[in-house]
Amino acid sequence: MGLLLARLCAERGRPRDLLMVDADDHACELARQNADHADLQAPVEIRRSLLQSALSPSESFPIIVADPPWVPRNATSRYPEDPLWAIDGGDDGLIVARHCLTTIARHLMPDGFVVLQLGTEAQIDDLAGEYVDQLELVTRRRIAEANGALAVLRCRSRSADDRR
Repeated sequence: MGLLLARLCAERGRPRDLLMVDADDHACELARQNADHADLQAPVEIRRSLLQSALSPSESFPIIVADPPWVPRNATSRYPEDPLWAIDGGDDGLIVARHCLTTIARHLMPDGFVVLQLGTEAQIDDLAGEYVDQLELVTRRRIAEANGALAVLRCRSRSADDRR
C-alpha cells in the first residue's frame, strides 16, 4: 500500500521519501525488491522491526499507511494459505491494529492522515471510537475484492507535549 501511494505521488511529479516497516525478514526482502522495481524517484527505507520500536521519538510523518493483521484468532483457520503471524489480530482481531494506532498517533504530524486497512467496517468503527481523542474518522469503505475495509483518519491537532 505504501509503494502504491509513493508511486502515485511520483507519477504526479511529486516524488516522496518512503519508510516501510515490517517485523518479518521475508516481507522486508519482498518490499525491497518491489521498491527497487517501482521507479519511485525518491529514497525508500525499509526497517525490519515492530512498529512500536521502529521509529525514533523525533520522527513524524504527514501520511502513515498501516495494514496490520486483523483476523480474529478464532477465525484464522479460514485462511489456511496465510502464515498465522501475518493474519492473527488477537481475540477481537484488533490487538495489532491498536498497537499500530497508538504508535501512529505519536508520530503523525498535526492534521496528518492515516490510511488503515482492516477486515470490516465494524472494526474500523470500533478503533475510531477508541482513538476519538487522537484521530478523526474521515471516511471508511468496504473493499470486497480485497476482503477488507479501508479507513482514512486525520490526526486531531494537539500540542507536541500531548504526542509524547
